[in-house]
Amino acid sequence: MFRIASNNNIDEYADSHHLKKLEGRRLDFDYKKKRQGKVTDDEIKQALEKFDDTKEIAELSMFNLLESD
Repeated sequence: MFRIASNNNIDEYADSHHLKKLEGRRLDFDYKKKRQGKVTDDEIKQALEKFDDTKEIAELSMFNLLESD
């Protein structure tokens, strides 16, 4: 038997996914920043941009979850 998830469950799952992705992006940026000199400035800049983009998505997702309650 299939269970249909409520919108809140879907939203909470999405938030969890975004937060895990954000943590991964932060770890990647921190790692590349520590290895400055061995990693190109372009790679560090790309890691920061990816982190910032993911942060915005996670913030929007959390805002939407709070607004839906």
